[in-house]
Amino acid sequence: MNIGGSYAYGAETATGQLVLGADYKELRYDNDGDLNAAKERDSTALTSTFFYRVGPKTRALVEVRSTEFNYLTATDLDATNLALLGGVTWETTALTTGTLKFGKETKRFDSNVRDDASGGMWEVGVAWAPLTYSTFGLKARRLLDEGEDGASAIRSTSSTLDWKHDWAERLSSTVSYTHIEQDYLDSANGRLDTADIFGAGLTYQMRRWLDVKLGYRYAENDSTAAGESYERNIYSIMFTGSL
Repeated sequence: MNIGGSYAYGAETATGQLVLGADYKELRYDNDGDLNAAKERDSTALTSTFFYRVGPKTRALVEVRSTEFNYLTATDLDATNLALLGGVTWETTALTTGTLKFGKETKRFDSNVRDDASGGMWEVGVAWAPLTYSTFGLKARRLLDEGEDGASAIRSTSSTLDWKHDWAERLSSTVSYTHIEQDYLDSANGRLDTADIFGAGLTYQMRRWLDVKLGYRYAENDSTAAGESYERNIYSIMFTGSL
């Protein structure tokens, strides 16, 4: 289950704008037995972002994030992630838009069993639309993910290139490539994973409020931990409704 929303005080064209966000998630697994039971958790995220216009199409920003994690069984992983970011968002032309955020993130555990973790955090998003119906995107980020396999947290660095093309009024496609590096902090075997993911999807808008998406992903993970390297082919069909 995932429930979230945001509220903006001030218009995007104003000198200053404040955007507040909240998000609540419940992660559950339906596996037989206790497989993945240690990953089940609830999380509550609060975000506050202040934008200040420094040019006709450029805004500086300061963002504060707080995310609280509560695990159902692995309570030693209960923690609060705090992040402070600064950056800029721009629209240089009608073709190019982008956002850069840089800062620091800290994970503070509720118990003394785990050591707190911290490190640099950044997010980059750039979109280039040479045609009104065709857009190329670049997304990159570095953050602290939730721990597993004995790790207190995972320092994850990822980058994604994608291309979205509208073939008709209701038909569009997306192809993408993602590279991910995951460093398992405090793990006994010093685990480090590197993954490459190739994806393709086709979306058809059946109704104004209903989209149907067919997707395929090929994932290859190379891990320093024994038995954790793999190759996967993932097929999906999704229905997305909106009000």
